[in-house]
Amino acid sequence: LTELLRKMTEAELYSVYKGVYLPTHLHPAESLKYCEEFTFRPDDILIVTYPKSGTTWMQEVVPLIVSEGDLTPVLTVPNWDRVPWLEEHRAILLNLEQRPSPRVFPHTACALFNEMHSDYCVLHSVLQVLYVMRNPKDVFTSSYHYYGMASYLVKPGTQDEFMEKFLDGNGMDFSSISKLQHDVFYPQSCSVPGLIMSKAGLMLKKRIPYFIFSTRR
Repeated sequence: LTELLRKMTEAELYSVYKGVYLPTHLHPAESLKYCEEFTFRPDDILIVTYPKSGTTWMQEVVPLIVSEGDLTPVLTVPNWDRVPWLEEHRAILLNLEQRPSPRVFPHTACALFNEMHSDYCVLHSVLQVLYVMRNPKDVFTSSYHYYGMASYLVKPGTQDEFMEKFLDGNGMDFSSISKLQHDVFYPQSCSVPGLIMSKAGLMLKKRIPYFIFSTRR
């Protein structure tokens, strides 16, 4: 499969769904539909990170906080199943509706959030949102090397070529995640009681206490 993916063109690797570039083999139509129709619970936790800004790190840290330090979930369940992407094909198979609360999910493309998911409902009544920021220069460098390594992504070309895509929002996740985080979450979070967002620390309601973290380098 890896060799086959490496031979594919950009048009073959990606599909565009509601303006979002997505790797076709990871995001079939049924998984996108599942994501859009997914019903959140009030104590669900959504880890909102721009790609290459600490998602994997938070997939390890947050379950440990939720389990109050019990290492069993982290040691026995892969992070992609422990904190699954709702828009990936695996999510349908994980029986997420049967999982005990609180469930934890990573970032999802803004276009896949329906009216019940996004804007006012996400921040004020439905979800606990954990927002993680990283220096854009570090995001660019990490993304450039990741695109060169991952077989399911189009090769980045030169750094100058990739920079143009990065700045224009022309590529998988760039524009959609940026809109979700910076146009929706940030302005509203400034007036949301119980949600603190900064580079130094944050607070999530109920089960997730205040803790200090640094942006990834």
